[in-house]
Amino acid sequence: MKNNKNLIFSFLKTVEKVSDKLPNPFFLFLLLALLTIILSVFFSLVGTSVVHPVTNESIVVKSILSTEGLRELLTSMVKNFINFPPLGVVLATMFGIIIAEKSGLFEATLKYTISKVPDNLVVFTIVFVSVNSSLIADAGLIVLPPLAGLTYKAIGKNPLAGVITSFAAINGGFSANLLVTALDPLLSGLTHQAALTMDSNYMVYPTANYYFMIVSTFLVAIVCTVVNNRIVEPRLGKYESNLESSDINESQLSINKKALFYSYSLFFIILVLIAILSVPDNAFFRDDKGELTYLFKSIIPIIILIFFFPGLVYGKISGTIKSSSDIVDMLNSGMGTMASYIVIAFAAGQFLHYFNWSELDMIIAVKGASFISNIGLTGFPLFITFLVFSMILNLSISSASAKWAILAPVFVPMFMILGVTPEATQLIYRIGDSSTNMITPLLPYFPLLIVFAQKFKKDVSLGELIASLLPFSISLFVAWSLLLGVWYLFELQIGPNVSFFLKK
Repeated sequence: MKNNKNLIFSFLKTVEKVSDKLPNPFFLFLLLALLTIILSVFFSLVGTSVVHPVTNESIVVKSILSTEGLRELLTSMVKNFINFPPLGVVLATMFGIIIAEKSGLFEATLKYTISKVPDNLVVFTIVFVSVNSSLIADAGLIVLPPLAGLTYKAIGKNPLAGVITSFAAINGGFSANLLVTALDPLLSGLTHQAALTMDSNYMVYPTANYYFMIVSTFLVAIVCTVVNNRIVEPRLGKYESNLESSDINESQLSINKKALFYSYSLFFIILVLIAILSVPDNAFFRDDKGELTYLFKSIIPIIILIFFFPGLVYGKISGTIKSSSDIVDMLNSGMGTMASYIVIAFAAGQFLHYFNWSELDMIIAVKGASFISNIGLTGFPLFITFLVFSMILNLSISSASAKWAILAPVFVPMFMILGVTPEATQLIYRIGDSSTNMITPLLPYFPLLIVFAQKFKKDVSLGELIASLLPFSISLFVAWSLLLGVWYLFELQIGPNVSFFLKK
């Protein structure tokens, strides 16, 4: 056992050394943008093209160094930065988080919670909450990793391990939850459209993978906890802060119970108000079809409110906020820590736009799907091959819905011919997609992980983060593959009235 652990640590050390040879993330994205430009020119010259699986239109690679491409490059630069997917979401959400953190609400909450949770369950609790955070879409990636770091620090663990483990659990949790999330109707809608090409009466519901998701919630939580305890924490070692000044005010770690009571009273009042505006028929957050469309679209402003105002109440009562100037000072200080993220976002926005505009993302997805469908595998080996393909494709296209929009029209009918339900095909794809979410630098939220990690270790390297995240990715792939094998072997239901195989 000891030799196996040494072998794992040696492998991860090699990964870290190789990854550390990569440039700073800002320059990494600029180099990727340059590589995209070169590839777009090459594949455009050789006439690379594919047929879109939905529209049947011919898609050709567009050269970024063509007249049209150079115009796009110059005219879209500012737009690429402003429209970088998580930029606005992250900065807006931080308005609420900063007040809750700087006022002392987060620290008091963590200390109170830790005193109530047994020591041996603290890590599992953090991981379990992180896994289920997909209920609030991407917002969990902004809120939970720094909180996990603070919690680890408060109980004497390495806070860098907390940030990394929470980040891994959140990304793995996009295919695991105790409740149906906003991603479920999005993916099931695409699956439904693809299934209609084979059966005009077939229906795919948002609960398509619900039973498997419930089991996966505990599987992902257990796997991430074990990886944290056995690999990540021992590898990172004892925490020694190298920060000259910390954003975390240790003097605020004492609990003001009166302030905490009124803060959470307001917190629950806000939750009750949201429920009143969501639960009844024709409620404020429901659309014409009765779905909670406007609730999901309003999730970021809601998160700002549920952090900002309870944080404000805590600060006023505890004395950490004495005037409006204190609020502004807190916001200025907190937003200052986001400077490195904003810099990286500029370069990342350029790369992602060039990659999408040149159609290289579509070419990779369709060519890869065509290869998988033509290799002649059947049964479980084919499913694992599709799962691995989804994992690899996720390294170049991070959006789960964007990839599935391309893959569903190819694989859903293909697997239906083999007797596999569309819901099962969607499930296999989701497992692959979630398994590598945390290790792709192309994930729009990956630069945010660097910012959060730097709160606790100023000189943290990209290699250190990737090497620490890789065990989660590999372990989840193995565990999920085994669980998928059990479902396949025993033909268990993956959702309400949904089997793995089509009824004959």
